[in-house]
Amino acid sequence: MTQLFVMNAEILPNKNLVVKTLQKKSAGLFPVFDKKTFDYLKEQSLKYFLLYQKAFPEQFKKSERIASCSQCLTYEVYKHTVEQDTYKTSMWTYTCKDPFCPFCQHRKSRRLFTEMYHTLSYLEDLAGRQYSYYFLTLTVKNPPISELRDTLKHMSKAFQMMFIRSDSKVFKPVRRVVKGYYRTLEYLGSNTPPGEAHPHYHILLVMPKYYKPSRKEYISSQEWSSMWKHALKVDYDPIINIQRVRPSRKKGATHSAMVSAIAEVTKYSVKPSSVFSLSLNDFRHLIIQTKGVQTFSRSKYFRQLKDLLKTTPEQEEEESKLWVLVMSEYYRYSSGGYLLTKSEYNQFPNSSPSVPSG
Repeated sequence: MTQLFVMNAEILPNKNLVVKTLQKKSAGLFPVFDKKTFDYLKEQSLKYFLLYQKAFPEQFKKSERIASCSQCLTYEVYKHTVEQDTYKTSMWTYTCKDPFCPFCQHRKSRRLFTEMYHTLSYLEDLAGRQYSYYFLTLTVKNPPISELRDTLKHMSKAFQMMFIRSDSKVFKPVRRVVKGYYRTLEYLGSNTPPGEAHPHYHILLVMPKYYKPSRKEYISSQEWSSMWKHALKVDYDPIINIQRVRPSRKKGATHSAMVSAIAEVTKYSVKPSSVFSLSLNDFRHLIIQTKGVQTFSRSKYFRQLKDLLKTTPEQEEEESKLWVLVMSEYYRYSSGGYLLTKSEYNQFPNSSPSVPSG
C-alpha cells in the first residue's frame, strides 16, 4: 500500500498550535453540555439498568454501577490570558463503561468523532485535499446470537486478509487505492430476526481524489463482494454496500463530506432501541458473546498520525501558563433531568492554571 504521508519531525513544526487550532475547529460541532440529549440518554441508561438487572440478577454490583452512571457531571470553564477565548470542558463524571450503556456509548462516539476529525482535518490540510471518502459496509450471513463470538473472530481474520496481511493478487486492487481506513463493528440490524445477530463492519475508506468509476483502478460493488467472499471463504455471495460520502444535503446543513463520513462511522455498536427489543435470552447471549470485543480500529497510518498529534508534557506545561480556571459547574440528575446544583467562580484566577482537556 502506498504510504499515506511521510513520518518525520518536519510534519509538525508547531504541534501544540496545530492541536489547539483543531480543538477550536471541532468545538462547534456539538455542545459540551447538551441538556436535552443528556436527559434522554440518562433515561435510556436507567432503562438499560432495569433490563440488565433482570437478565443478570446475580451481578448486583455491576447493575449498581450502571444505575449510578453519569449521575453527576462536572465542567470547568477556562480563559486564555492572551486571546481571551473561553473553553468549557468536561472534567469529571462517574461512568459505568458498560459497552451497551446508552450514555457511555454516546461519550465514546463523541470521543471517536473528535479524534477522527482532528486527524483527518490535519491530513487534509497537509495533503491539500487530495483525498475522497467512501463508506463501505461488509456483512455476513446472520449467525445464531449464541454463536456470535465465533463469527466475529472469522470476520476479523477475513478483514485482515483483505486489507492488511495477505499478499494475494486477489486483494491487490484494494492495496492499490485504499490509503487508510477507520472501521467500526455493529452487532444488530434494524430488522434482525429473533435469535439471530447481524454483525457487519462500517468502514470509512480514504481514497485518492482520482478514484472514480471512469478510472481503471475503480472497484465495482461486484468486485468488492467477490473479494470479501474470497476472504471469508464462504459459498454464498455476501451483501456489501459502497458509496462515496458527499456533504449533507439537508436544508441548512453546512457539514463537509468528511464530517458526514465521520458521523456515519462513529455510530453506536448497538442502538439502544435494538437492545430493548431483544428477548431476555437473546440479551444475555449478546452480553456474553461480545464481552471484550473491540468495536473500533484504524489503519496503522492513522494510529501513527494520532500519536504525532499528542502533546508532550513540556508542551502541556507551556500551554498551561496561558489558561486559567474561571468557573466550575456541577450538575446532578433527578427525575426531571440534569439540574445545575452548584456554580463556583475561581477566587484566584491567576493561580494554579491547568490545561483544559480535549
